[in-house]
Amino acid sequence: MMEPGASGDREAPQTRTFIEQLFGSLRENFANLKQEIAAEVKELKREVVDLGQIDTLKRTHEAREEELDCQWRELLTLQDKN
Repeated sequence: MMEPGASGDREAPQTRTFIEQLFGSLRENFANLKQEIAAEVKELKREVVDLGQIDTLKRTHEAREEELDCQWRELLTLQDKN
């Protein structure tokens, strides 16, 4: 059995301090990672909005192109009748 003041008693506060510092570092790193992830998510959301706008423009363009094709066919049909 160890006597009070023996090496085991001195190591306990040092170990506790080390563990507290380690957990402090882990908390800080975790907080930093959360901020980085939040920034990445924000950027990705912006990109998704941009992609949504591109998709909307593409669909509008395709619809307009189809409409123009129909009008062109109608003109050709009218021309053939005359």
